[in-house]
Amino acid sequence: MGQIDSKSVVDSVATEVQEADEISLIGANLDDVRLSIDGLSLNVDLPPEMVARIYKFVNEMSTYVPQGAAIYKNPFHRFYDRYYGTSFKAYLNNLMAWEPTGASAFVCQTGSKRPGSKNTRFSWNPSKCDSATIAGIIFDGYLNIPADCLIDSTVSSIHLAADIPKARVDDQAMSYPKMRVVENRFSSGRTMRLGIKSGKTGIVVYDKRDEIKASNSKLGTFLAELKEPVPTHDLLRIEVQLKPTSLLNPALPMGLMELITLPNPFSKLRVHAVPAHLNRDERLALTVARYEGLRRALYLAEFTPAEQKSFLRKLQKAGSPIWWKPEQLWEQQYPLLIDDLLTPFKHPHSGMAIPGTENFDAALIQNAATEVTLP
Repeated sequence: MGQIDSKSVVDSVATEVQEADEISLIGANLDDVRLSIDGLSLNVDLPPEMVARIYKFVNEMSTYVPQGAAIYKNPFHRFYDRYYGTSFKAYLNNLMAWEPTGASAFVCQTGSKRPGSKNTRFSWNPSKCDSATIAGIIFDGYLNIPADCLIDSTVSSIHLAADIPKARVDDQAMSYPKMRVVENRFSSGRTMRLGIKSGKTGIVVYDKRDEIKASNSKLGTFLAELKEPVPTHDLLRIEVQLKPTSLLNPALPMGLMELITLPNPFSKLRVHAVPAHLNRDERLALTVARYEGLRRALYLAEFTPAEQKSFLRKLQKAGSPIWWKPEQLWEQQYPLLIDDLLTPFKHPHSGMAIPGTENFDAALIQNAATEVTLP
């Protein structure tokens, strides 16, 4: 679906990996850390005529989608959700429909059946699908609704990720205020989650290199074009998953344009460096903290008050790894990220033209849907 070069996403990842490979052998520093927006979900109340256009588009596309198993590997995929009248996933090209994690998909759901909720939901991964593409191809081209309709939308969730080369999740001890729940999952490498899934803030830490390798392995030899370059070094990802509330009224979800002033969600996350001198019990406590969190480690260690105070003092004195300076990271990289995200929706017709949005008609939809799909 769409007329975007199928290598665009892979090329951007390859550039990032090449930059990371140039890091010296002594490890990463702050300049090597990359911040990205890895997921965004928006809710908005669209006027009836815009909702009707979405229904019309979905119905027209459905007539061109093949039936049977091929439907799931098509760049356009209509799916059922009991909370919405109609839902679809769209990929920017046929190859992307085979991408194992589905991270490159744009999701649209409208006709909400939940009382009091906004009638339409959009979600995508801005690091895989930039806003200019979404505004140009999806909104202006396919749905035929103005991209600035999102100005009044609210953010139901946003995922922000920091990628640290030459670091591993097994080597990190982390803590976050009031987060007592720590879960570990061992699939495609280790994934550690801090906080409950239903909470307003969740932190997921995992080895991105292992995830890339596992994702590539699902593509086989016929879809090599979609495989991401695997870094030659370890790549740690720290991902903060937020359900942000409005700065004006905390009882309401945050508005899209309020993201400009989003408080730094990484600032409270503490990554503990290893102190130089630890006794046997303190080393064991630090090892447990890497898997169960610092709070759990202190409980299991059964330190006396004096021993616990001494251990915490050593951690505080050791500080954080040289690459973990969340305030500087946020100040240097977030303003550019959020500007790239919001500008196409504030000024939908400004900037460079997006290939595939000109001379749009129903034939273009049919051609996109009936292109040869790989077996």
